[in-house]
Amino acid sequence: MRAGTPLLFHQGGRTEILAPIFAAFSAGIGCGIEAVSGETLRREQDRVAWDRRVFFREGYGFGICGMQAMFGPGSNPEARNRGDAGYRIMHYTGYGFWNGFAATLGLRRVAEDAAAWTDVPDHTRFRPFIAGGRSFALIARTKTVTPALLAGFEREATPVLTEAAWHGCGRGIWFRAAADPAALVDYLSLYPPAAKAMALGLGVAMTFTQIANPAVVLRTIEAMPDRFHEDLQIGSGVALATMIHEDRQEESRVRALYTGTLGSRRDDVLAAVEHFDDDARWYSVLRERLVPAHSH
Repeated sequence: MRAGTPLLFHQGGRTEILAPIFAAFSAGIGCGIEAVSGETLRREQDRVAWDRRVFFREGYGFGICGMQAMFGPGSNPEARNRGDAGYRIMHYTGYGFWNGFAATLGLRRVAEDAAAWTDVPDHTRFRPFIAGGRSFALIARTKTVTPALLAGFEREATPVLTEAAWHGCGRGIWFRAAADPAALVDYLSLYPPAAKAMALGLGVAMTFTQIANPAVVLRTIEAMPDRFHEDLQIGSGVALATMIHEDRQEESRVRALYTGTLGSRRDDVLAAVEHFDDDARWYSVLRERLVPAHSH
């Protein structure tokens, strides 16, 4: 993949925000496809700016998943993984991203259910991110986002996976309409049952793609109608906490950059899952603990 390749996405809005994201993602894909060593992967990752490394590793997950799906052997891509213990959420998101991308082109996909991942202990915890990555790709790749497309995610195996898929849809609409409030509101209004979950996912994308500029993130959220601010802020907190989860070396930077409202949202997310070890309920409990805390 050439740096900056948009994977045939239907981009819109301020696409200059997205260009460096695609560059980092594409670099990661290349490392996955080329089956580089762990040392080479780390060296290439270190060449990527700190705020784009999550996208590099998401791309790496996409690349190794694509190779696994197309060429095997085995049921999941973990045997191809040469990364360290970090970036697990981004890897699973990349696995789902491959499945969604492949579905639009009639290519082979990897199984998502537990039976195909018995040798991967953290699949139980992180499986919802596969659903979110898959839905993101479908939203970003489809010609027209429709209520029927969003409603279709209600056929996921569990309500938690439906919610996770809608979170991915929210991230996907950002790539279709970056920093375009009117278009984003139109997307959020297409299918009311999905609106809150999509707004949370949108907040994640707004923050991750602009994380080095806290003032810009806050202005992007405030440019949206007030009724969406609560969920967008929760999503922003999720992105900040995820950055810390994925790379502990960035914790001090993220804490220093984000104080005030968004820093508080970050801390809410970290507290919600602290010392919670039930992998099967981890994603759903995170959501349950976050939303009631700010629903008044």
